[in-house]
Amino acid sequence: MDNKVNFFAVILHRTYRLLFSVRGLIAVLMSVYMVVIGAYFLDALMQAGSVYGELLAIFNANPDLEFQWFFFDGALSKLITIFVAPIFIFDAVSGDKSGERVGIVLSRPITRVQYMLIYLISATLAFAIVLFGALIPGYLIIHPQVPALAIGPYLATCGLMFLLGFFTLCVALLISTVARSNLVSFLASFGLFAFLMLPNASKYASDALLNAAKATPHYYSTYFTTNSFDGGLYAVFALVIILFALPFLALAILKFRNEDL
Repeated sequence: MDNKVNFFAVILHRTYRLLFSVRGLIAVLMSVYMVVIGAYFLDALMQAGSVYGELLAIFNANPDLEFQWFFFDGALSKLITIFVAPIFIFDAVSGDKSGERVGIVLSRPITRVQYMLIYLISATLAFAIVLFGALIPGYLIIHPQVPALAIGPYLATCGLMFLLGFFTLCVALLISTVARSNLVSFLASFGLFAFLMLPNASKYASDALLNAAKATPHYYSTYFTTNSFDGGLYAVFALVIILFALPFLALAILKFRNEDL
């Protein structure tokens, strides 16, 4: 890259601007709210004799890990992923197009690929800070209620949730590249992720829904919440989620490179 542009400094600056903005505040508030709601439902629904408590006890081979299935496979932390991550990137390219900033930005010594990577990497860093900043304190809050909650599987699943967020960001970046307005990009991004969540949220209702869920990256971000940790399989699942993301990133870059701006 041209020496006149410090790629690393630009990414850090944009990450800072994303976090310390209205959208950053919204992302933090949404994440904290979902963690608090998760803790509340734990206390309210997992009491001995409750309907959810009995169902979860039947579902899990190890009742000590009931919380991990409810909190992660029950979609609470996935909601953080699919509804917080796009906040940082849904208007990345569409916003520049509508405001005609894209021409000004690209007049600097920066390539179109670097332009796209700056948006993606800074949004990924901002999302990671919000995600782990919410879920790690969430563990400290919830652990006294569920002493059997293991930190290892919890952090491992947080890692898969982060990769699911990366997938979400790549898809949202593609949508932002194709869309001509921020509103279209916003509605398309959140609508698509909600749609992809449906088979995963209902996957145990039937074999057909379970098979459909396996065709989405959401399925591979929850395995280690109810199963003993396997490093090799964990790496495979992480790779699967990344492979889901890369085609969307490649399409976004290809579309932007070939676009007549």
